[in-house]
Amino acid sequence: MKIPCIAGEWRVLFRPEKNGNYVNDHTIVCGPDQKWHLYGITSMTGRPSDERYFVHGVGENLYTPFREVGRSIDKGTLAWSPCVIEREQNYYMFYGPSPTSLAVSFDMYEWFGHTVTLQNEPLMAAHRDHFVLRPDNGTYLMYVSGIYQQKVRSPAFLPTICSSGTLRAMLSHRERRHRSAPLGVLWRHPL
Repeated sequence: MKIPCIAGEWRVLFRPEKNGNYVNDHTIVCGPDQKWHLYGITSMTGRPSDERYFVHGVGENLYTPFREVGRSIDKGTLAWSPCVIEREQNYYMFYGPSPTSLAVSFDMYEWFGHTVTLQNEPLMAAHRDHFVLRPDNGTYLMYVSGIYQQKVRSPAFLPTICSSGTLRAMLSHRERRHRSAPLGVLWRHPL
């Protein structure tokens, strides 16, 4: 395994100007147009309570600056820490804070919101800093952080796609620190 290292001078890849003045907790993914898309938290004030949309930047490669496209997921409510994955020519953006939200796109420019239903899960258990990884075995691993019993936790979920079209996600036993912690959740969405 190779360990990444910084190979040159630090340079700015993207700095928004019209829709915010910083980028925090962002995701970068190659889209169907073969361009790189960045979505990240921003605002004009820097206050977390004003982070209500993601700024969208696009670039030809990861070596030259991105251009600012506009806003994504501007619903008037908090929008934090997006994570985008591709599956069967659709792009799925999971984001928080509570409750977990999902938007789906076919082109990375227009996003359609979908309701995510969590079942048997405490409301603040896992709704921040979403990250979805697809290991080589075809399953998905979702990492999220949140508050459970007034303590910050970083649970990991091992989702599997059921024949009914739902995504069943089980809380990793390694992260289940308390016997009353939930064993799992069900998300109902089009994944």
